Amino acid sequence: MLTGGPILYYLPHLASDQKNKIILVGYQAIGTRGRALQDGEKEIEIDRRKVKINMTVETHHLSAHADRKQLEALVGKIKDLKSVYVVHGEISRSEDLRTSIEAKGYKATVPSIGSEYTM
Repeated sequence: MLTGGPILYYLPHLASDQKNKIILVGYQAIGTRGRALQDGEKEIEIDRRKVKINMTVETHHLSAHADRKQLEALVGKIKDLKSVYVVHGEISRSEDLRTSIEAKGYKATVPSIGSEYTM
């Protein structure tokens, strides 16, 4: 719902570039930034700063308890997907998922803490 966490740091850096995409998964409650984006808002506020939204916004409904098969299926549904960052789960499981995603022809990364990436 974009109410807390690292997304509040990353979104202002990514939102202005139309080559980027944010994919909202699950329910977005009324009154949240996630719902505003889902409803087509082109500007949201983060830390009392206005953030212009030029990136693509998509919604894919995904269970919070999605298994590997569901995650792999989601990757296959996202149009024009070029890179996947696996950022949740045990390292060994994340690496297994990365390998599987790469086998399907996508670039996939399991970032290490503190790493920075440029597109």
